[in-house]
Amino acid sequence: MLKYAIGEIVLAVIGILIALQINNWNEERLQKRTLTNMYAIIAEYLKNEISDINAILKEKADDEPIFNKVLDGNMTIEEYQNCTECRYITLGFPNLSIGNWCF
Repeated sequence: MLKYAIGEIVLAVIGILIALQINNWNEERLQKRTLTNMYAIIAEYLKNEISDINAILKEKADDEPIFNKVLDGNMTIEEYQNCTECRYITLGFPNLSIGNWCF
């Protein structure tokens, strides 16, 4: 009878240990899935931000010759007054926002 009781206890302990291990594996799997989803969201967000940054850089690169002409003093007052792009050059650049941060 004592052997039977000890056997039952050992089987119960083994069952509990197996259940705990399965639960741990499940938790790990869920955490990995959550991390993978978070990484995908961050990657997509960064891709969009890089696209926005590239658009701003292209716009500024297009304006660079005019800006250099103004800075070098090679533009006459008449040219400056007739230059529609010059208005925007002197006003600055669009704000670059990343999440809640604004630069």
